[in-house]
Amino acid sequence: MLLRNVNLRIAVSSKCNMNCMYCERSLGYKPQKPGAMEDFRKKPLSEGNIDTDTLLAIIELFHKEGFVGLTLTGGEPLLNKDWDKIVRESANIGLERIEMTTNGALIDKYLKENKKLPQELTLVKVSFDTIDPIRFKTITRGGDLNKVIDAIKKISPDVKTRANKVLLKSDLDNLSNYFDFCHKIGFKEISLLDLVFYSNRDNDQDKDFFEREYVSFYEIRNFFIKNLNIDFTNFHKYGHALVLSNGLKVIMKDSDVAVRDENCLNCPIYCQEGIYTVRIATDGNITVCPDYKGELSSIDGPAELKKGTLSEKIKMLASIITSAKKIDSFKNYTDKHNIIFQ
Repeated sequence: MLLRNVNLRIAVSSKCNMNCMYCERSLGYKPQKPGAMEDFRKKPLSEGNIDTDTLLAIIELFHKEGFVGLTLTGGEPLLNKDWDKIVRESANIGLERIEMTTNGALIDKYLKENKKLPQELTLVKVSFDTIDPIRFKTITRGGDLNKVIDAIKKISPDVKTRANKVLLKSDLDNLSNYFDFCHKIGFKEISLLDLVFYSNRDNDQDKDFFEREYVSFYEIRNFFIKNLNIDFTNFHKYGHALVLSNGLKVIMKDSDVAVRDENCLNCPIYCQEGIYTVRIATDGNITVCPDYKGELSSIDGPAELKKGTLSEKIKMLASIITSAKKIDSFKNYTDKHNIIFQ
């Protein structure tokens, strides 16, 4: 039962049709490197991806161990020609919660060819950081915001949609307008995502940006109380939620008390995300960590599947996740990297 709230985050494409500023792809995405964004590979991109049948076999073993939710991500998942097959077959396996994270730019093309999104999709999460077309083009290095908006409007109301927004301090003055716009074009939910600083990237510009723009959960909570006269009432270890007067649901995590196990505090990367999901990369690498350089221990999914030992490895991961606890560790993170918020 404890695994019902835990999603498998499955990168089904290493490629993307955008080149967003905050994605590792924009800083040297080369064939000899592992993947980027949420494609936490061990093998270089030049060695290709696992086939769909192997991925489905891995998903089935996770389901047998109690996992009932998955999120397709990437790269851009719609660039995988089998993404909709993965959705349908995952439902046939028995998964109850099947989500997708996309930049939205290819949804319109898919709808023209297939009339509607797969009915098995329970949530479509669209990266939607701004409602300003010029800023959107800057962030994505050429993306067309209006194309994404048109696609969102065409998604059937039977499919729940969520806007994913990386929250920045410079966004706060316009946040109420952002909420109104998202409701107007049909989003049912908004997830305000933490700005992440990858401490193993050794980029001073990243650190400066993080110090200037990071917004804590307590700051955004005070924003809602002061400006919208509403407070978060639904608290749990994977995120906090509230519902605006127009019915729009807003979700946010609290990095101050991330879910961790005893190994996290000594991790050389020391992410602020903690342990809340299992990640499967396009080469079949399985990990609970946002390990974009492939530096940490992980499981070779295809190799363990072939040996018949993957179920035992999955049990081990499930044990790590279910035993992880909320730990007030964010100050350790900022002290370790000499982060001083502006």
